[in-house]
Amino acid sequence: MHIPIWSIAVSAVLFLAVLTWAALMAKGRNPLPFPDHGSRIFSASSADAKEAIVELLAQQGIHERFQMDSSGILRSIMWDGTIINGSVPASARI
Repeated sequence: MHIPIWSIAVSAVLFLAVLTWAALMAKGRNPLPFPDHGSRIFSASSADAKEAIVELLAQQGIHERFQMDSSGILRSIMWDGTIINGSVPASARI
């Protein structure tokens, strides 16, 4: 029986991709937008308070994935989908 080498290579790549995704899911770091378990959004009164919350969550094992800042709002998105919002002082005075 002859199995083409390209089918073995494609199968190996797919297997490694699924294995990597499963390992990340087991660690709680899903890189894909599904399954979506919803999100939790918290607001902090200042930028310093937001950083304190992010640091506290990091100490508990929930690390920051990236920041998505916009005008007036500082936003940290954590690996588990939690969103921490904080306002800059200029927008809080309005």
